[in-house]
Amino acid sequence: MTTGAIIIAEILLLHIHEGVAGKSPHGKTIVDIDKYEPIARLGGLFYCRVKEVFELSRPNEEQMSKRQQEYHQQARHTSVFLLFNLVSMHWSLMLS
Repeated sequence: MTTGAIIIAEILLLHIHEGVAGKSPHGKTIVDIDKYEPIARLGGLFYCRVKEVFELSRPNEEQMSKRQQEYHQQARHTSVFLLFNLVSMHWSLMLS
């Protein structure tokens, strides 16, 4: 029996204690992570304190397309290389 559950929901309203509230550059009320000091569950009985927060930008559509093309090109070369090696091994075994 497992003790875990996954809940997928849409948050319609959120109450923020004024002690952890901050303002975004656009003037929206946000949770100030430095004031909030959240704790994260890692799994099992392990937890951690969030001491450092950083932003990681997402690649745009053009960057993703370029990465996918590079990946497919590399995968194609790898497949050809592996096929060549298999054929070479087959021939060397037949000639032995």
